[in-house]
Amino acid sequence: MYLIIDIETRPNNALREAFQQGSAGQQVALLKEEEERVCLTNKVMSTDQDYSEIICIGLHQVGGQTRITESLKDLATPAWANIFEQLTIVSFNGKKFDLPILIKQGLKMGLDFPYKRLMAACKPWGYGERHIDLMETLAFGGKWKALHEYLQIYLGEKKLTKGSEFFD
Repeated sequence: MYLIIDIETRPNNALREAFQQGSAGQQVALLKEEEERVCLTNKVMSTDQDYSEIICIGLHQVGGQTRITESLKDLATPAWANIFEQLTIVSFNGKKFDLPILIKQGLKMGLDFPYKRLMAACKPWGYGERHIDLMETLAFGGKWKALHEYLQIYLGEKKLTKGSEFFD
């Protein structure tokens, strides 16, 4: 059985000042246009495991139910721990993005998660314990591409929304 997982994040505004004082913030400050700087800051913060916050988590058990939750606390239950332990995780860039953010956010919040299982699932190139990372699989040692590119290449489909359009 498989568990498909995807998370959406946004900048953690409480950490914006710390981000702008850090090295990534110094790189962003080089941009002259304020609008571009804000847009880039938001993008970088949204994809940084330490400066982002989770706004929703989508989970789908193949052949079973779909669940979308806005709270990581909803997954800190014995039932979800069992699901994570039993099922093979399927993600897109989950080894480098989704699972590390779940782990770090869970630790920050003091949640009871199957951390060893999730960390083992983050190992690269096929060594990840029961985790199929589609980004890693489709790149197959070549150049990594965005999900919308893979959708067009392999399925002839265009992604309906990109980036902030999703939230609009």
